[in-house]
Amino acid sequence: MRLNSAIISLIAFAFFAATPAYSGQCGYKECWGAIGLSRTGDTVVSISHWSEARAFKAAQENCGWNCAEMRTFKNACASIAQGKNGSWTWAKGRDRKDAEQIAHRLCSNQSHACKTLVSACSR
Repeated sequence: MRLNSAIISLIAFAFFAATPAYSGQCGYKECWGAIGLSRTGDTVVSISHWSEARAFKAAQENCGWNCAEMRTFKNACASIAQGKNGSWTWAKGRDRKDAEQIAHRLCSNQSHACKTLVSACSR
């Protein structure tokens, strides 16, 4: 019995000592993402990057020169909402639902019948 306890303790110690102390699912302390909207209404998402510049560049490469707007976010979720009149807003939040609710609330100040165009999380 003592031997089993010692082995379990040793295995647990080895596991936790070898596990990096990173926050987020992407494996980096700071986990960057980017969302964008093209002039034609297409959306682009880039998540799980170790730097803001890499997240932005990856999104821009997917969108090309057609991107009208691009926003970055860190260790959070982001959402873009667009109203019936074509205006759009973006917001960050602690989770997808939070980001979408904030984007919709901001969009409702400018337009009506707002809808979510894209949401993404980078943690």
